[in-house]
Amino acid sequence: MTSTFTIPSSTDPLLSVPMSTDPPLPVPYQFTVASTIRDVYIWVLLAVGLPCNAACVVTILFMHVNIATFYVALLAVADSLALIVKAIYIKREVPDAPSCYMLYINNFFSCYANWVLVLIVFQRFYAVCFPLKIKGAFTKKRIYISAGVLAAVLFVIMVVPTFYFLEWDAESECRWRNETQIYGVDKVWDSWIMSLLYSYLPFLFLVVFTTLIIVGLFRHRRTRISICAAGTSSSSDDGKAERAISIMLVCASLVFLLLTLPACLFHLFISDLYDQKVRQESAERYLVYQVVTMLSDANHAVNFFVYFASTRKFRRCFFDLVRCHPCLDNRDWSKEKAQIKSDPERREGEDEEEC
Repeated sequence: MTSTFTIPSSTDPLLSVPMSTDPPLPVPYQFTVASTIRDVYIWVLLAVGLPCNAACVVTILFMHVNIATFYVALLAVADSLALIVKAIYIKREVPDAPSCYMLYINNFFSCYANWVLVLIVFQRFYAVCFPLKIKGAFTKKRIYISAGVLAAVLFVIMVVPTFYFLEWDAESECRWRNETQIYGVDKVWDSWIMSLLYSYLPFLFLVVFTTLIIVGLFRHRRTRISICAAGTSSSSDDGKAERAISIMLVCASLVFLLLTLPACLFHLFISDLYDQKVRQESAERYLVYQVVTMLSDANHAVNFFVYFASTRKFRRCFFDLVRCHPCLDNRDWSKEKAQIKSDPERREGEDEEEC
C-alpha cells in the first residue's frame, strides 16, 4: 500500500513526495507548524506592509530628492504588488490552471522589487563616488527606461518560459512537462536560474555597492570635519538631502542583506527540499524553508521602519505630513534657520548632522 505525503497546493504546485508506509504515518508536527506559519505570516506582512509602503511613497515624494525619489517610490509599489500576489496565491482554496503560473508571477514581482533596490543602491553609489557626473548619467528619461527594461527582462526570463515548461494535467496537478524533466530543465530552472535572479545576484551586487557607498560616505565625512574645523560651512541643503537619502538606502540595503542571507544559505546547501526516504527530515526542512521564506518576504514590508529609524529628515517630513504641514524642504528656510540659531539644542543637532 502506498500513501502520499502531499504538501498543500497553496505552498508549491510541484511538491508531492510519495511515501511507502503501511499503515500511513502521522504527519510530523514540524509540518503542521510550517503550514501555520505559511498561512499566517503573509497576512501580517500584508496588513503592515501596504499602509507602510503607501506612507513611504507619500513621504519620499515630499522629501525633494530628485532622481532617487522615483526609484524609492517604485520600490514601495513593487513591494506592495509582491505582497498582494503572494497573499492571493496562498489564499486560493481550489487549485486551478491559472494558479499553476501564479507562483512564478509572484516570484517576478518579488524579484523585481529586489532588483529595483539594486538600481537604487547603484544610483546612490554613483552619487556618492561620482557626484559631478550623477546628473548627466541619471536623467529622468534614463531612469524610466531602466525601470521598464528591467521589468521586461525579468518577465521574459522568469514568467514567459513557464507557459511552456509547466502543464495542468488530468489529475489536477501542476507539474513540469516530461521533456523538461528528462533534460533536467526543472532542476536547473528552480535551483539555479530562479535562485540566482531572486537572491544570489541581488545579494552580491548589494554587498559590493553598499560597501563602496559606506567607504565613500566616511571619506566625505572626514572632508566635512576638516572643513568644519576651518570654520566654514561644509555643504548646502541639497548636499544634506543627498547624504540623508544615501544613509537611508544604505540601511535598507543592509536590512535586505540580513533578511535574505538565511534564504541564500538554505538554497545553497539544501538542494532537495523533500527526501523520499526520510519523512521526519523532510518536515524539518520544510519548516526551515518556511522560516527563511518568511524572512525574505519581510523585505517587502519593513522599508518604512528602516527609513524612519535611520534618517531624521524622513521622520521630520513624515511627522509634518501627519500634522498636515508642508514638508520642511518647502518651508521658508530663512525662518527655520533663524529658529535653529536661537535654539542651542537644535543648533548643536544641525552641526552634528553637517559635520
